[in-house]
Amino acid sequence: LLVSTDDGILQFPHDLVDLPETADTNPTALVTGSKVIAMDFNHYEKAFYYTVDIDDGTQSIKKHELTTDSSLTIYTGGQGIAGIAVDWVTSNIYWTVTSTGTLSVA
Repeated sequence: LLVSTDDGILQFPHDLVDLPETADTNPTALVTGSKVIAMDFNHYEKAFYYTVDIDDGTQSIKKHELTTDSSLTIYTGGQGIAGIAVDWVTSNIYWTVTSTGTLSVA
């Protein structure tokens, strides 16, 4: 279970509701220090894609691989990115930009 927050992305145990009360249910911080606007998961790649605000007022799209715990930037310089989706068949990444009313792909 991945949860995006104003301070990053947290991972909770996938069986959270089935854990006994004495179990450690604290989330693991996968991404910290960035307000996450949108996020999607690619199960085939074991990776999630997310958008973050940058200090200069723009946004970037990043990919975080769970198997290697590494991130890389896919796109930078955007503004108004409101949604993101991953096509797991083609591995294309789609995002919407509210200011221009467009759909982009990478």
